[in-house]
Amino acid sequence: MSEQFWVYVNEPNDKAFVHLASCSHCNDGQGVACERLESNGQWLGPYDQERAKRCALNSGKKTVRWCGHCARDLGIEKELK
Repeated sequence: MSEQFWVYVNEPNDKAFVHLASCSHCNDGQGVACERLESNGQWLGPYDQERAKRCALNSGKKTVRWCGHCARDLGIEKELK
């Protein structure tokens, strides 16, 4: 099975981050508090890597990038291209 990814869209801060499902900040789309905090944003997914990237890039947010922890684990830059 291929890796799954989630996109966290943070409305108040105008940001979108792509996370590996296994990331401790993502927790398979549940976040750190293991609850969906709709007041700050929302988790979208799960997706394959390419679809997660497209989702984040199409979110219209000012800042769009990989989670720093996930980027390090994947050996890639934080900026989405």
